[in-house]
Amino acid sequence: MKRWHRLLQTVVLLVGAILSHASVAALFAGEQIETDAGFPTLTKFIPGDPGRPLVVFVPGAHHNARIAYGGHTGSHDDDFVAYWLVREGYNFLGVSYPLTTHNPVITDTYPNYDARDWGKQVAAAARRAIDEHHLTRKIIVIGWSMGGRSAEPIAEAAKEQGLDLEFFTSFSATPGIMGLVDMNANFPMTASGYADRSNIYPMFMKQIALENAMNGHTIIDTTSYLNDYVGDMPVNLEGYGLHYRDGRFVRDNWADEEEFRVYAYDKLPYIAALMPNEPLDARHALTDQANWGFVMTNKIQATIEASKVDLSAMPRARWLALIDLVRSAPQRLSIEMNGDHFFFIGAAGAHETARAIQTLDDRVAGFKSQLQELVPLKATPN
Repeated sequence: MKRWHRLLQTVVLLVGAILSHASVAALFAGEQIETDAGFPTLTKFIPGDPGRPLVVFVPGAHHNARIAYGGHTGSHDDDFVAYWLVREGYNFLGVSYPLTTHNPVITDTYPNYDARDWGKQVAAAARRAIDEHHLTRKIIVIGWSMGGRSAEPIAEAAKEQGLDLEFFTSFSATPGIMGLVDMNANFPMTASGYADRSNIYPMFMKQIALENAMNGHTIIDTTSYLNDYVGDMPVNLEGYGLHYRDGRFVRDNWADEEEFRVYAYDKLPYIAALMPNEPLDARHALTDQANWGFVMTNKIQATIEASKVDLSAMPRARWLALIDLVRSAPQRLSIEMNGDHFFFIGAAGAHETARAIQTLDDRVAGFKSQLQELVPLKATPN
């Protein structure tokens, strides 16, 4: 009997080892799964200059952060923006929210996960990377596509973590403003309570095909993309007013407002934007500067208002200079990129994107300095 008991223990250990190996095998080189803010987090850190900021990449709908660093069989590091950001001296951290990919990485599902959880998870992962690698507490956050909705949640959570969020950059992203997407949309729900939007994958693959053509080679093959880069996700992040409650999707637009909180302009970080110029991503090409310009200028106005400066007592020339500065923000703090929704993949686009981040870094710093000269703010603007 004891012999059979030992044999059973051995079998259990072997099965556990196999399952553990399978889980590890699903990870790309350099990836880790940690627990941040109570949720499993797929991350990849790449060191740069420890004195430079940590650039944190937040992916869009139904994608993980691999879209910024690659790693599938046959991929090339220099086809992804992480490689070039590190070449510019930045440290890089890709942070993926819970997502079910065909090749499993995070096996459990979290249908109640929302934007407040998202912000806390990203900020906690950033703080962990900073502490582990002895970096400064300065971070720059990139929000791609749906990732734009994370701006305010991350900003609040970053402050709680003691991080200095220098600015948030949109990559073809949508801010958390109600009505910028179809608020009557409905998505199928998986058995685990996640949103299934696999019907939009062909649209994404068409845009990746354009980037492949622009770069003269395959950046991400279709099989790798469908198996390792995309999957079902918590519906609460989507921004279409749908929320998971009691085993079903319900429409609650106000819940979107409360979770994304883009209206909390005084808590938003400074905003910058990189915008596509291809018709395959027409909505972002045509509207991103206006959408993010609205957020930018209201954030700046809230910062000025918080300073309690009596603008009516300001010399006329200074007041007019302030008007010019604030009105210039949408153009000054945005850059047009060559490409579509995936303009930052492929060596040419990835390199151009990393240089654009450095340019925006300089522009945001210059803008803050000019604002400080015109309006004696009580604290350095964030």
